[in-house]
Amino acid sequence: MGAEERRKRGSAGGDGGTQARETAAVDASAGDGQRGWDGGVEARSAVLGMSRRKLRGVSDRRLKDSLQRSHRFAREAVESAAEIGAVMHADEPGFVRAEGELERTYQASQRMLRAAVDSQTARRAEFELDLRDTLLGPYVARYAGNGRGMLVAGRLGHVALFDWRRAALACELHLNETVRDATFLHSDALFALAQRKYVYIYDRNGVELHCLRYVQRPTHLEFLPAHFLLAAVAEAGVLSYTDVTSGEIVAELRTRTGRAAGSALNPWNGCVHLAHGNGTVSMWSPTSSTPLVKLLCHRGSVSSLAVLPDGQRMATAGLTDGTVKLWDLRMWRELMSVHTFRAPTDMSASQRGVLALAMGPHVHFYRTDRDSVSASSARGASQSIRQKHVVAPYLKHTYGGFTVESVHFCPFEDILAVGHTGGISSLLVPGAGEPVFDSSVAN
Repeated sequence: MGAEERRKRGSAGGDGGTQARETAAVDASAGDGQRGWDGGVEARSAVLGMSRRKLRGVSDRRLKDSLQRSHRFAREAVESAAEIGAVMHADEPGFVRAEGELERTYQASQRMLRAAVDSQTARRAEFELDLRDTLLGPYVARYAGNGRGMLVAGRLGHVALFDWRRAALACELHLNETVRDATFLHSDALFALAQRKYVYIYDRNGVELHCLRYVQRPTHLEFLPAHFLLAAVAEAGVLSYTDVTSGEIVAELRTRTGRAAGSALNPWNGCVHLAHGNGTVSMWSPTSSTPLVKLLCHRGSVSSLAVLPDGQRMATAGLTDGTVKLWDLRMWRELMSVHTFRAPTDMSASQRGVLALAMGPHVHFYRTDRDSVSASSARGASQSIRQKHVVAPYLKHTYGGFTVESVHFCPFEDILAVGHTGGISSLLVPGAGEPVFDSSVAN
C-alpha cells in the first residue's frame, strides 16, 4: 500500500509539473496575443487544445480546478487585450521635422502649419478674441481639464466662461476690480478668481458661491483635483489651502520669503511649487509647516516656473541670468539649460513635454523629451566651459504690438491659448497634445 501510494503521488506530481509548464506556455501565448490578434488566436487555440487533453489525466481535483481557472484567465486576458487594441489606436505625436541640414523647424509659420493639418484642427487653431477696444487687458486664458471649457480673465475685471469649440458663451462678468489669476475647479462648472482683496468662487452661470476672506490680496491660484483643495498664495507670502467641498480652511502656511513670483502644481504628488525672489523654488504640502524641498535654481530672482505632466521634471526661468533650466525632481540635478534673450514672464508645459515661453511679444517653444535633452547635453559637453551652447527653439511666433501675459496648453489638442493685451489667440503646436486619452479618467 505504501509503495502504490508513493507511485500515485509521484504521478500526480509529474502531471502537476507538466501542467505548470503548460500554464507558462499559456501565459507566453497571452503575451503574443497582446502583440497581434491573428497570431495570438492561433497560438492560444493550439496551446489550450493541448492543455485540455492533458488535463484529463490529472487525478487531483483541486489541482485540476486551479489549472482550468488559470487557463480561463489567460484566455480572457488575450481576448480583452485584443478588443482594447482594436479600439485604442496607438497614435504617435506628429512633431515638425526639418528635411535638410540648413532647414530649421522654427522657420515654419502658423500659416504653413495650418495648411498642413486637417480642416478641423486648422479651424480650432484660428480661434481668436479681439478685445483691444475693451481696454480691460491683459488677459489670462485657462482651459478646463476636459479641454472644452475656456476661462478668460482680464486684469481690470472682465471675465468670461465659454465652450471655445462651439463658441457658446456660458457667462460674462464685469467685476470692475483687479483680477490677478483664475483657475477651474474639479470641472468647468466651477471656477475661482483671485480678485483685488479676496478669492471668489463662481459657478458656470456667473453666480457667486463663496468668498474666501482669510486670503488677503491673492496673487496665484492652484487647484488640487485629487484632493479637492484650492491653494491660494497671498501677496504677503502666505499659502492657504481650502477644502472646496465645505469651504473650510485646511492649512495656512507662511513661506517667509515675500511675494511669490510664480506657482505651479505637481500633478504626480500634489505639491505646490512656489518661485521666490532669492532664486529658490520651494515645494509645499498642507501637512507640513515648512517646505518639503527648497532648491536653489538661479543666482537671481525666479520669474516663472512650470512642472511637466509626468511630475518628474520642472522648468524654471531666471530673471537676471537669462536662462531657462530643466530640473530632474528625482535626482535634484539640472538636465538642460537654455539661454534666452529676455526673461520669460510665464511658461506652460504640454502633455507631451513641449515647453512654451512668453517673452514680451514673443512666444517660443522648446522640446523637453528625452531625445532633445540628450542631444542638448551632448552639445553642451562637447564645448568649452566658457562657451554658452545655444539650443534652437522648436517653434516661435511673434505678436506685433502686444505683450503676452499668459500661455496655457489645451489638453488632448495641439493648441496653445495665448493671453495678451489685445485679447486671446490660439497657436498650433504639432506634437504638443496627448493623442491617446485615458478613458478611465473622468472627462
